[in-house]
Amino acid sequence: MPYICKIKKLRPLNCIEYNPEKALEELKQEVGFEYYGSKHNESVFTRLLQTYIQPEKFGFEKRRAHLSSMIISGNMTREEALHILDEPPETKEQIEKDIEEVTSKIGITRKEFDEIIHSGNIRSHLEFKNDKKKQEIFNQIRKILGRG
Repeated sequence: MPYICKIKKLRPLNCIEYNPEKALEELKQEVGFEYYGSKHNESVFTRLLQTYIQPEKFGFEKRRAHLSSMIISGNMTREEALHILDEPPETKEQIEKDIEEVTSKIGITRKEFDEIIHSGNIRSHLEFKNDKKKQEIFNQIRKILGRG
């Protein structure tokens, strides 16, 4: 819609130098922040989702997007990012512990969890009630404007 309404997006954070190591150090000193080892690892479910479920079931490696941002911002080289991606996102022991905790909380067995992860049953968001017609119209507008 910004193209139609001539709305300009302001992104002030893109104009600020950001160094994650400095930011983490400042948070640690100022408020006693403890780093969880990786982005979003403060939640067991999020950690399991990003380090095991997404890569294993969907072939989606969330770290790629995070590392791409680090490369673009100049905080990391492509080679450093590729080296990180060569390593597993989490230890096998941690993943097993997280699977045990999550399956316990949601009330399924490990066997049921493994069947869900390894089944070929991946459903499209289009199978669920949605605003498909609105999205089709939006996509047509984007094509007309040369944005799709």
